[in-house]
Amino acid sequence: MQSPLPNKGPVLVASDLSDGADEAVRQAYAWAVSAKRALHAIVVIPGTMRMNPLFPQLNQQDTTEFVSAERDAAERLAERVEYCIGGASDAVQIDVDFGDGYAVIVRKAEEIGASLIV
Repeated sequence: MQSPLPNKGPVLVASDLSDGADEAVRQAYAWAVSAKRALHAIVVIPGTMRMNPLFPQLNQQDTTEFVSAERDAAERLAERVEYCIGGASDAVQIDVDFGDGYAVIVRKAEEIGASLIV
């Protein structure tokens, strides 16, 4: 049987870590399994890192906060994925990025050559 997906790329699912997004993760996992594709999950944290040229000491604080937020979001996304697929999320590529959700999701899909965005 031929795969219904247009290319050999992975399935990309975006989550905002809400209960409603869990269904998207389940659907993306089902598509990935049926088409024998890898699954990538991404969560986008709104905002960008500020630059403080007049107060460079603030850059360290901002960087620390971003790293902490990124780590927390990755852990939470991995937990949600495990809950949704009923097992370990080791086979799922977990990504976290910052910016405008729509732009980051499209950029990520192009970067990985996604065959489907859920």
